[in-house]
Amino acid sequence: MVETVISTAFKYPEVPLEDHSEQSEQDRVLCSANIVHQADNHLRSLVNKQMRSLKDKNLSKQEMKESSSQFYSIKQEVLEDLKTGFTKLDRNVVDGVESREPGSADQLAAVILDLFSHKLNIRKS
Repeated sequence: MVETVISTAFKYPEVPLEDHSEQSEQDRVLCSANIVHQADNHLRSLVNKQMRSLKDKNLSKQEMKESSSQFYSIKQEVLEDLKTGFTKLDRNVVDGVESREPGSADQLAAVILDLFSHKLNIRKS
């Protein structure tokens, strides 16, 4: 039985997996350069900060649920505006993000914060 296992192993050797690490790295670079993807990441972070802030204020579950729903809706609206071109970003910000210039992520984060805050203020009015 042992001989059969060894014989079979020699007939069908293990085939090494292809190394896709270079392609994976290129895909990560393209993904991180995608403005909408980065905007989504910033918006998620904003929503999380907003929710933590509200949690610290000891709001009721119902108020937390309503706020969460509102924040998520605004997040989706900002993303949709960016995807459709309804909201256009400054060309310098876009170019900086696409070329991965230092500080460009912070500039994009600031723009996204402004868009989110603006829509939040409109809803509160």
